[in-house]
Amino acid sequence: MLVRGAAGGIGVMAVQFAARGGASAVAVTTSSAERGDRLGALGATHVLDRAGVGGEDAPAGYDVTAGLFAAASRGELRSVIHEVLPLERAVRAHQKMEAGEVFGRIVLEP
Repeated sequence: MLVRGAAGGIGVMAVQFAARGGASAVAVTTSSAERGDRLGALGATHVLDRAGVGGEDAPAGYDVTAGLFAAASRGELRSVIHEVLPLERAVRAHQKMEAGEVFGRIVLEP
């Protein structure tokens, strides 16, 4: 399975779904080695750069894994919260997302 932009909220969940569903290879594209390491801890087996280039061991093709929502309902997956900010800092939250500084999600509190 290939997850592009895997450090976002949906990508983080997709990596966990694929890994728990038994995907033999979970490849991700991300912008940094640090993010790749964090995605590896969630089940990614291969890290590619944004152009899709990985190491020599990167798979040549990918399958789609489905039927994994049961893991979410059992509480086996976790949401990754990058930061919690007050609502009045929403502009700053968007700036961080646009700059690619966020791994997972930012939560805004009223």
